[in-house]
Amino acid sequence: MTDYNTIEIQPDRPFSLNKTLECGQAFRWNYTDDWWYGVVRDRVIKIRQEKQILEFELVDNSFVSDYFQLDFDLSRVVSTINHDPHIDHAIQMNNGLRIVRQ
Repeated sequence: MTDYNTIEIQPDRPFSLNKTLECGQAFRWNYTDDWWYGVVRDRVIKIRQEKQILEFELVDNSFVSDYFQLDFDLSRVVSTINHDPHIDHAIQMNNGLRIVRQ
């Protein structure tokens, strides 16, 4: 059995791996057998999310945290722009989507 690296997503830092990788901002990702496989810079990544846990291999925690900007305070930004019903709807539909650092 493989021991995967893990990162626990903090509740105040929402993140959705699926929304982030499916939104069209990055093109070298494939989803197979509950895992995402991608190429970032010069590295191959295998990653998945189970609730608040990211499991991955082939890269280290700092690489994943940096690429997905997991330390960025998304909730703070959302609270500053959420002043309109249309924006609120977009935020709710895309909760956890993050801009990857390519």
